[in-house]
Amino acid sequence: MATAPDAAELVTNYFGLAVKHAAKWGKLYPWLHDQFVSVATEELWRASTEFDPQRCPRFATYLIPRIRWVCLEVIRSERTRNPPAFGPQWQPTLKNDTSPLEAAPGRFADPAETAERLDLAALLACLPPDRADAVVRTIGHDETHESVAASRGQTRARVGQLVAESLAALRTAAGVE
Repeated sequence: MATAPDAAELVTNYFGLAVKHAAKWGKLYPWLHDQFVSVATEELWRASTEFDPQRCPRFATYLIPRIRWVCLEVIRSERTRNPPAFGPQWQPTLKNDTSPLEAAPGRFADPAETAERLDLAALLACLPPDRADAVVRTIGHDETHESVAASRGQTRARVGQLVAESLAALRTAAGVE
């Protein structure tokens, strides 16, 4: 057991470490950041008074698992109080998902109207046939890059590169930047 001056010295020396570990949890659960710092500081005080150098030679080795435990307790209690905060979040993956806003009605112009206005048939004719095919299949028919790549014997990355380059060429040809 540490004496009061020893405990105060431990708190002074290890306060930054406690806040740093609490901040790691705060990055995962930003709405709980202040709670993590609070319980980590409280646990630092408690650990500094209970620390026995005979049983554990390094205070940091003794403190870090205790901070982890109290942060997990904060998460458990918050999860029981507010389950929707821990529900699945929308996380897009490359080339597969779209934002939920894109499905909102009236958000984007009608595709047929856009195709007519930009005269896409003439624009696609300026691309090599393999690139035009890749653009039409991925953009026009909503095929994934994986399925287009499999049918063409190319990698998914190469199809993505072809589509990106082709779209840039189409934007330049249409005067849209």
